[in-house]
Amino acid sequence: MRRASVLSVLAAIVILIAAPLSANEAAARLIKRGDKFYGNRGKGVKWCVKAIECYEKALAVDTENVEASWKFAKASYYLSAHTEDDDEKLVIIQKGIDVSKRAVKIDPESVQANFYLGVSYGIYGRAKGVMNSLGLIDPIKKQMARVIELDENYLFGGPHRVLGKMFLMVPGAFGGDNDKAVEHLEKAVKIGPKYLLNHLFLAEAYIATDQDAKAKKEIDWILKAELQEGWEPEGKEEKEKAKKLLEELE
Repeated sequence: MRRASVLSVLAAIVILIAAPLSANEAAARLIKRGDKFYGNRGKGVKWCVKAIECYEKALAVDTENVEASWKFAKASYYLSAHTEDDDEKLVIIQKGIDVSKRAVKIDPESVQANFYLGVSYGIYGRAKGVMNSLGLIDPIKKQMARVIELDENYLFGGPHRVLGKMFLMVPGAFGGDNDKAVEHLEKAVKIGPKYLLNHLFLAEAYIATDQDAKAKKEIDWILKAELQEGWEPEGKEEKEKAKKLLEELE
């Protein structure tokens, strides 16, 4: 190759390297980095915080990025669950709600955005107290109905799991229904038989409906089950919760 040709190739490479990334490309890189941080969440919440920062930066460069939005909400959910201060917890969750709402407007067909908006409503209500959050019942139902319409199998029967937990937590006078909780959670287990949280919530629902033998069976399954790949941090916590639930039963 002639020297002039070599110089031309080198010049082209330099131009490509120096060329600024598009907003979409920059966001994609930040999301990928955030995913790596989120994968380390079991080592400490600081990794979850780092993930949220990456997703937030991705939204700063690409304001309509739906993937960054629902991953921001998902990471916010995990962070809130590991935050003790109620006021701080509410601030974290509110950001997840705001980002998810916008994502649903941008892409109403996004299963993830619809799901995490409903989840964010649910954990906000739990943090604020059920009696102070009765107005969130219908929005949660609406979001989960939409997810069921789009893909009821999402996240191991996620919409049924959320509805089951909601019917379990809300007082009967305000729409709670333990039988409906069992119905939804049995569906969740059928769809996602290896997902520990489905079994944990179903065990709680069986206890609420005086079906202790069935509850013990679910707890026994959880304690013996292998951790799902990618869900190890949550699985370890769910096993601990199952142990405490068994102690309460005995």
